Amino acid sequence: MWEVLCGTLEVVRDLQLEDLGRKRFHARRDPDFRPEGHVELSGRQLFRVAFAVRRVPWRLAMIEVETDHAIPGMPREDDVALVAWVDGLTTIVRGAPPFAELLGPDDGTRGDNSLGSLLQPEPLGVVVPPPWAPHFAVAGRTLETDEAMVAVPGLVTIGSDRYEAEFDADLGILTSWAAYVDDDVATRLRLHAVPPLWLATR
Repeated sequence: MWEVLCGTLEVVRDLQLEDLGRKRFHARRDPDFRPEGHVELSGRQLFRVAFAVRRVPWRLAMIEVETDHAIPGMPREDDVALVAWVDGLTTIVRGAPPFAELLGPDDGTRGDNSLGSLLQPEPLGVVVPPPWAPHFAVAGRTLETDEAMVAVPGLVTIGSDRYEAEFDADLGILTSWAAYVDDDVATRLRLHAVPPLWLATR
């Protein structure tokens, strides 16, 4: 098991397919569902970061390498250069010239773009019992339960037909997680980890 790990994370999202999945999910739960004021989304989003993480105690820093988080018709915030998490605190560096924000446990949160769910996938075992093969698939509805959405919210793309994953048993991490809608990728998380800097001895 790794103790300190570095690598890159790439997140690709097809907004139109994610939107289609959401509509189908809500229609299944409520046949009379009619989205009001719904904005049709389309396009592709890309997010790529380099990261360094320590497993225990959890210390994570991400530096943005490439990002396009713009949603058509929505204003775009200043790009974030660095996000780091330690003991319930979040540090965000953004803008030009750069300025820093420090968020405490009660000041809101900023997500890690599901990196934590890939590096510590044990909660997935609540709904998809291990052992996991190097390549495995999960039915979409398996992650649409309340239990799954609480256990692994970072891995859920609601309305997905299925998920396909790659698991590195030596490191105990998910290296790829893709959600499919109509046989096309709606969301893909891809992790490239360099050899661990330190391995746990216990």
